[in-house]
Amino acid sequence: MTDKMRKNIDLVLPSVSDIRDACVQRLTELLTAKEGVLPVSVQNLSGVIFW
Repeated sequence: MTDKMRKNIDLVLPSVSDIRDACVQRLTELLTAKEGVLPVSVQNLSGVIFW
């Protein structure tokens, strides 16, 4: 069974205003590198997914 977690990016990185920011990219890379974590994606309010 796979549990999914959703977090608002403004709660995790409050100073980031654009999900294409390098900090968001680095966060997704760090999370994806963790054992047991599926690939991480970031979705904006319009539904566009960034990897």
